Amino acid sequence: MKFLFFPLLFLFQALSLKASPEERPVTPTNSEEVLSLRKTRLKSLQVTPGSFEKDVKRNLPRLTGHDLETFKIYFNQEDSFLFNIQNKKLKYQIIYFFHRNGSLYGMPVSYSEDEGFQHSSFDTKEMTDCVMAGEMNITSEKIYINDDSGHYKPESDSNETKVRIDLVISYLKSLGVTLPIKISSGGF
Repeated sequence: MKFLFFPLLFLFQALSLKASPEERPVTPTNSEEVLSLRKTRLKSLQVTPGSFEKDVKRNLPRLTGHDLETFKIYFNQEDSFLFNIQNKKLKYQIIYFFHRNGSLYGMPVSYSEDEGFQHSSFDTKEMTDCVMAGEMNITSEKIYINDDSGHYKPESDSNETKVRIDLVISYLKSLGVTLPIKISSGGF
């Protein structure tokens, strides 16, 4: 039961608007904060209609089960770098997808372009599992993150975008990432 409860509790904790990501603890310790977070609801991002139609026409590949887990992002404390399950270092520019299941997935932009993957490849056919999608530029000194996705866009409310990006940043910090993380606007 703890394993099912933690991702939900983490999502609630990370969505708090009371504190910046630097001030927010990785695990919920303040019961008042936890209670307020339980009231917060964040809807899945909807894929843009034009993107959905293009995906259907070109039969965009979907990642499910083991194939999806192959792109789950982990952090290696020894190397201070992000990796996927294949133990491939994720560096430079990657696309990322923060899934409703509480996991972060990603792949190098070059791989996604070569293999025909898009942000929506991480989502179900029904397009209901995206909490946030964008790009990261990962260097040995810093991680830059944005919401640059042609498939998913938070509503025009910039506060919603900030909350969603803060959620991804909080997740990265919960993995043990200690590199500075800078929010960037637009592509890299």
